[in-house]
Amino acid sequence: MNINPASKYFCIILFSIIFLLISCKDAPTNPGSQDYSNYFPGNPGTGYKYSVTQIDSTGNETNGIRFVSYDRDTLLNLQSPVSFIVQRDSITAGNENTVSYSFFRRTGSGVFYYVDTSRVYDIIPDTLREFVSLAQETRLLLFPVKNSFWFVYRVTVDLQGVSFTPIDLTGTFIQTENIIVHLISGDLSIEAEKIKYDLKVIEDISLPPKNFSAFGWFSDGIGLVKLEGDGLILNALLSGEINFDDSSSTFSQELIDYNIE
Repeated sequence: MNINPASKYFCIILFSIIFLLISCKDAPTNPGSQDYSNYFPGNPGTGYKYSVTQIDSTGNETNGIRFVSYDRDTLLNLQSPVSFIVQRDSITAGNENTVSYSFFRRTGSGVFYYVDTSRVYDIIPDTLREFVSLAQETRLLLFPVKNSFWFVYRVTVDLQGVSFTPIDLTGTFIQTENIIVHLISGDLSIEAEKIKYDLKVIEDISLPPKNFSAFGWFSDGIGLVKLEGDGLILNALLSGEINFDDSSSTFSQELIDYNIE
């Protein structure tokens, strides 16, 4: 469960069509409008603690604790310098502890995570780099959340006029639910918006696409309270990495403590 922004998210495209002339570009998301709810509190000093469980394809279960905290702002280059909030992740599972950092920003239309594509370009042959353009952000949420549908990340490949989408990650609002959160301090009944994330991956255009799904619950004034579903897609949501080493694994994450600043 590596939480770094990762270039492996795109590597499956490059290995499957490396000998073809490719052009990769992100598709536009549905336009959002100002949302005065706070489904992703991200002020510096805010912190969360989650219990996490991962079950691999053989049935082996790994349990751990994930700590998330928001630190200072930092400037990262998109078309121009843009301010992002630094997110620190620490996961303890068994005797292992991993710490990593990611970067996000919030606007009136959504929550965006920065993707460092520099390592992707390093493995692309010089003769192909001029034909490749990789978006530097994924959209975790589209505002307003209710009744929304959006592209979290999409890559479109045009091959001499023939277009297909090897990676298509979308988000869809499902419904408002009342759920019980089992905090360290005691059980808490909250209202949360249930979001479904769907991932379609084409590794080989001669084979059917692989489909994965997961769900996230976001509560106004609290933030992300729960995740569950295919480990592959949740790893992509949390880190930007798609790893097929065990694509049949499942993953869950539940809030057990939080502090909002």
